[in-house]
Amino acid sequence: MVKEIKGDGTLEVTQLGSYPWNSFEGEYVSVRNSKGKIYRGTFLMNNPAAHVNEKLRSDKREQGNMSIRLDELVNNSSDVKKLGINTGDFVFFDIRYEYTKSGFVKSRFLDDKACAAILIELIKELSKNKKSKKAAFYFSNYEEVGHGSAIGIPDSVKELLVLDMAVVGDGCTGEEDAVSICVKDSSGPYDFHVSEKL
Repeated sequence: MVKEIKGDGTLEVTQLGSYPWNSFEGEYVSVRNSKGKIYRGTFLMNNPAAHVNEKLRSDKREQGNMSIRLDELVNNSSDVKKLGINTGDFVFFDIRYEYTKSGFVKSRFLDDKACAAILIELIKELSKNKKSKKAAFYFSNYEEVGHGSAIGIPDSVKELLVLDMAVVGDGCTGEEDAVSICVKDSSGPYDFHVSEKL
């Protein structure tokens, strides 16, 4: 979200989430003001021209060194405020969605979107099958930790299965083209019996 409107008309942002700053350099964004109006811009290093900034390659990609350049004729903070943009307004990175000829779906933050799509398809399938056992579905804004779900879980629930993503990287067994079962995260193992059933 917008942290500060700077004197040159650019916007410093503060993170919601924990994405690495360097992976978003040069990305297009939408800034939504409190009245719902959307403005476009680009997330860049401060002083982003390599022709004049000798430190551009070595400067750290972090808050304070990066900002949004709006696609508007703004030269100072007053110009930006006239657009109705203020501290606390939300910033949305373009999702960069693509469905490839080979059947791959590409997008930013795909893990939770893919899980939600799978659950929606499962709900459709279960609703067609009259012999299905009862199941409850809860969509949380807090990924795999399921914050807030305690208020929506029926008393009859015996097991809770939470979907998110499996990490693909060194030392992990997750794969880009397969469903993975995560049996442990950094805080400890998940339920042994549920993992075994899966």
